[in-house]
Amino acid sequence: MNARVNLAGEIALPEEVLNELDLRPGSEVVFERGPEGEILLMKAAGAQRPSIEEIRRRIASVRGMARPGLTTDEFMQIMRGDE
Repeated sequence: MNARVNLAGEIALPEEVLNELDLRPGSEVVFERGPEGEILLMKAAGAQRPSIEEIRRRIASVRGMARPGLTTDEFMQIMRGDE
């Protein structure tokens, strides 16, 4: 199986890999170096998309936080729950 890297350094995983690892949009993956130097791709353990209730909670937590100086990265950290 081959995949091509685009200018942004991104690849589209082949459908067979997506199915085998049960990856969906928002799934997290882990890259590890194998014993012979190869790079291994695995689904991150316990990584799941947040429920709609969790997304609503995160949105509610940032209401009123729109302030000069709040960067997009800071906002996204809050939305991802990286607070």
